[in-house]
Amino acid sequence: MSSRYTVDLDGRSRLVDDQPPLYFKIWDLGPKEPMPPKKPDLPKGKEGEPEHDLAMIEFRGALAVYEAELIAYGKAKKDFADWHQRYGGPYQIEWLSPDAREALANDRLRYVEKLPKGVKPGKYQHEQTERAEQAKRDLQTLAARDPVFGNQGASL
Repeated sequence: MSSRYTVDLDGRSRLVDDQPPLYFKIWDLGPKEPMPPKKPDLPKGKEGEPEHDLAMIEFRGALAVYEAELIAYGKAKKDFADWHQRYGGPYQIEWLSPDAREALANDRLRYVEKLPKGVKPGKYQHEQTERAEQAKRDLQTLAARDPVFGNQGASL
């Protein structure tokens, strides 16, 4: 970053530091495919023996944890499929710079500044780019028809 001076209407100069960009573009690679939880093994031994009964109590606790993990896995699996259905691959996001920095710091596998080699943008990115280009063309057409801007040869 560099610094520059500005002069206000009273003739006073002041130092103005360049500000970091307000918005920052990053790529969302999407969630990673979730891994299913491991089911706990049944305890070994004879039923009625204290060691087996103690192992059964621990097994029931592990089974409750497994069920909770299984529910979370089902939700993550659905979210993964929904994301890929909707976006079809990586797409670019324009976020406020603090949000972008936080995303890059907290989830380095999902959010990146540049696409990795060999990874291509998804269908949503292509649609998003086409929408932006169409909006620009529509604005140019509208400006050309405007009685003021169209006659002045304004370009956008």
